[in-house]
Amino acid sequence: VDLGFRTENVAMFGVRPATQYDEARKRQVFRAMLEGLAAMPGVTAVGANSSRLLTGGRWDSQVTIPGVEPRDGNVPWSFFNAVTPGYFQVLGIPVVAGRDFGWSDWGSGRRLALVNQQLVTDYFDWAQPVGRQMGQGRNVPADHEIVGVFGNARYHDVRGEIPRQTFVNLDSRLATTAT
Repeated sequence: VDLGFRTENVAMFGVRPATQYDEARKRQVFRAMLEGLAAMPGVTAVGANSSRLLTGGRWDSQVTIPGVEPRDGNVPWSFFNAVTPGYFQVLGIPVVAGRDFGWSDWGSGRRLALVNQQLVTDYFDWAQPVGRQMGQGRNVPADHEIVGVFGNARYHDVRGEIPRQTFVNLDSRLATTAT
């Protein structure tokens, strides 16, 4: 099965910063950890995410995309994950339109999102989504700017169709996902 991402020479592990850290300190710890790993001999790229791939875990939600209505009675939805800059590079998942997250986004407070090609096909009819807004949840404010589109990849299992996926900045999720 084509997973849509590189599996060779990739190591995955879990990290949880101390719960007494405030959000700014958690961001600082994660970034310092990634920079330390990147400096190790033989390491070519590092990245982090909040939901490990292919573990059967799911973070999915309905989504609000201005101008996109339910189709065939189905409300738009997507799988979600929160990632750091470098995540897509580590796994060799191409960003095919727009841009990836950068460290200049880290801690900026901007709500940014990248979506996969499947979500674009299903909800944007192949129109350019970069620069458009979306929200996580049904009938919620569209408060995330779509800054890029990445290639399709597996998320929680290896069977079935590639699901719609949305990735947000991990720094905006540290307060709730890493404690």
